[in-house]
Amino acid sequence: MDVVRVLEPDGALGTRPLRTVREWLRLRRLAADALPRTQHLRTRLRVVHGTPGKALAHAAEHAELLVIGARAHSEHGNPLGGDTVPVVRERARCGVVVCADHTASSEPADQASESARRRP
Repeated sequence: MDVVRVLEPDGALGTRPLRTVREWLRLRRLAADALPRTQHLRTRLRVVHGTPGKALAHAAEHAELLVIGARAHSEHGNPLGGDTVPVVRERARCGVVVCADHTASSEPADQASESARRRP
């Protein structure tokens, strides 16, 4: 299983290596929290750069299935998460499953993961 985090370029700054490392470590922590070791699931964590829809579709080029998250209420009014989901659905060569995160629709990602851990 590949777990992919897409970082959008920072304008003129381009890609920042320290940000990439920090996001990879965060991704590793989130994957470790979500996937119990008892399942013996081989995972590969990847941080890629680009626009999310295009980067995810490209990362899933040889995949059988692409599972992506979407905020329940995006700022664009699209219940499937703004610009990313339509681009992925159009470009992906495999099946796409969209999982809406109804608990964190308006929270930033770090707050959402913290509040999810605190819930019983």
